[in-house]
Amino acid sequence: TDIIPAWEQHVFNEETGGFHAYLKRDWTPYRHNRQYPGMLSRQLFSFSAAYLLSGDQHYLALADSTFRYMVRHGWDTTYGGWYAEIGPHGRVTKAGKDLFMQTYAITGLTLYYATTRNPEAKAYLDTTYQRLRTQAWDQQNQGYYNSLTQDWQVADPQKDFSPQLAPASGFLTYLYPITRKAAYRDHFQTLLTMAWEKMRHP
Repeated sequence: TDIIPAWEQHVFNEETGGFHAYLKRDWTPYRHNRQYPGMLSRQLFSFSAAYLLSGDQHYLALADSTFRYMVRHGWDTTYGGWYAEIGPHGRVTKAGKDLFMQTYAITGLTLYYATTRNPEAKAYLDTTYQRLRTQAWDQQNQGYYNSLTQDWQVADPQKDFSPQLAPASGFLTYLYPITRKAAYRDHFQTLLTMAWEKMRHP
């Protein structure tokens, strides 16, 4: 938890009530005009982890407020899922579904749920995961597409490595021990097998 006090001091955008997405080595913020729900979820993950490691209620309060901000500004209330990008005041700037951002959004929600057992967090987690499995997953050839439109139509049929690895390393490794649902374990194994067989350089 040594880095968390410094992180807390510099990551919040006091002017807008949001978060800085980019910080230089000296903690100076730049690129002030954008935020990413997937990165907000990393803040959620960090403050949840800080609470678990320290027991400090202050970090739990920060996780709670981060969760509320992320849902209020990052969730697509029309089609479900998370926007690709929002502005500094929380206005939508890119409404499409970037798979890297979707998977990282679940990652923060997963640890927050593990920490708090907040049923609202679990509902957003479950809804996002279901959308990914039914609309972002290539049912014929396996793998997650890179990006989709706001209404979940495939925008980029290519498949990068990160959207395949992020679910396995980010949230499936937590969801299975928390819930003991075999479906999470099985999808974890499917992703690793698929990546090894289809994405590894021979």
